Amino acid sequence: PPAAPRLEAFDAFLESDRAPLPELRVPKHREHLSRLDVAKRCVLAMELAGYAGDESLAQECALRAGNALADVLASPGKKPAAALALLNQLCALLEVCGKAKTPAFSRLAASLAHELAREARSSGETAIVRRVASVVLAMDAMTPPLGARNEALRLAEELMLSFPEWRSFGAARLPDRAG
Repeated sequence: PPAAPRLEAFDAFLESDRAPLPELRVPKHREHLSRLDVAKRCVLAMELAGYAGDESLAQECALRAGNALADVLASPGKKPAAALALLNQLCALLEVCGKAKTPAFSRLAASLAHELAREARSSGETAIVRRVASVVLAMDAMTPPLGARNEALRLAEELMLSFPEWRSFGAARLPDRAG
């Protein structure tokens, strides 16, 4: 099917059945709650696109979910557990996206892996950090098309190498990068 109707259907899905959000005294918290809601819907749409085998739509969903989470992740202080859970699910779903179709998507995928590793590390979730190092960084989504450079992937690898236990991650990429 043509891309335009699929994206219109995706936009309609994001706006459908929107439950009212609770009233919060701090406007920033309400904005974060709205962004988490949009990210959750994008991740669900990404999963459905993966079931349908539509890699382009899955990549569009990932880009939108990443954009929705960006402000939440950039805010100072402790991040909501829901943000870490969505980031973890989003990185796990990068496999359904296949090879990156644009350099922007490969940068996003690497940035998501970087953020997940950083947040998981600060939350003491070592199993997640290990999975990011050994599985997520090796996904096709990290490799930009046409040999473009992916600076975000380099930063994610450097973050992993900054952890003293990086050798225990079992990541094929990291020893090559360290050497």
